[in-house]
Amino acid sequence: MPTLILALLALAQTEEPRPKLPHVPMYGLNAGTYLPASAAVRTRFGGNWFSFSPGLGPVIPPPIPMLMSDTTLMTQAKQVGAFNNRAFMALLGAQYQWPLYSLKPVEGEKLRLPTFMPYAGVSLGGAYANLRSEADGLNTGSVAPYGSVYIGTAVGMGAFAEARWRSVGALHGLNLSGLELGVGLRF
Repeated sequence: MPTLILALLALAQTEEPRPKLPHVPMYGLNAGTYLPASAAVRTRFGGNWFSFSPGLGPVIPPPIPMLMSDTTLMTQAKQVGAFNNRAFMALLGAQYQWPLYSLKPVEGEKLRLPTFMPYAGVSLGGAYANLRSEADGLNTGSVAPYGSVYIGTAVGMGAFAEARWRSVGALHGLNLSGLELGVGLRF
């Protein structure tokens, strides 16, 4: 029995230590600009809206397709003559994202993540818009469906950049669809 214990102790000492996993940042902020496609919307509310959302989860696109949440808030205010117009839009939905890269391990080397990891995706959900245009007598909130297609790239493990076309159902005769350009950071 003492020989078995000594053999197990010797074996335990020769085992290589397990590699330490890198820290994967999970929380941060996503921010960008939203560019409405409609000339009527740009005239009433401005052509460059601020978009933001909480950054939850890693920015590294998974190596397999994955279903995730899509939550974004957008806001803009514009003075038009004597009128103070404002727009607020909240989007809540689900997105399906897939990688546009593959991890190819080299025999005998550690698996390394590329610096840039491109991805693409689609999303569907509901949009709540609260619009105020005094000249039009508009001061109300409404809900409509939305969908989006997007492409982006993760940069390392803590940042991403993407372009997203958002198609939003008509609200009060206004087409709120547009292009969103955004970045995200994780800490």
